[in-house]
Amino acid sequence: MRIVKIVIKNFRGIKDGEILFPNHGVLVGDNNTGKSTILEAIDLALGPERMKHRPVIDEHDFYAGDYLLADTNIEISSEVIISDLSDEQETYFKDNLEWWNKTTNTLLTEPPAEGTDAEHVSSALRVSLLVHMKQKKMILSVIHFTVHQLKTIQPLQSFQQKTKDSVDS
Repeated sequence: MRIVKIVIKNFRGIKDGEILFPNHGVLVGDNNTGKSTILEAIDLALGPERMKHRPVIDEHDFYAGDYLLADTNIEISSEVIISDLSDEQETYFKDNLEWWNKTTNTLLTEPPAEGTDAEHVSSALRVSLLVHMKQKKMILSVIHFTVHQLKTIQPLQSFQQKTKDSVDS
């Protein structure tokens, strides 16, 4: 299995970003360019150990302090697409599988049929994490789920909500 794509929104220094990963890749860049943020976003979506730390997310993780200016809800999201699953993983996640086209670097949008048997198509799993900031109050609803479950509104795992008043400026 390998990560093929990540989509990050409103997390630390990334307002809205998408990265496609090659078979083998290295994150290289100057200090303060987002390398660690990308790895943290992957860890948020996939790392069960991260969920044990409290707080999982705090107000400093929201992009550019936008939560201080917003009168509406703000959401951090990290969506990771994993492809090239083993037979065992395909069996375990069978109800949540999607199909990744390695040629176009996209998920198949049509219902799986003969297209999933193509050599350039492999099974894939989308796992996401959503965190909400509601009206300048730190109400963390950390929801960990597969995207298939989001469509049916069944979280893979929910975590305790934490409330913290935002910092007055």
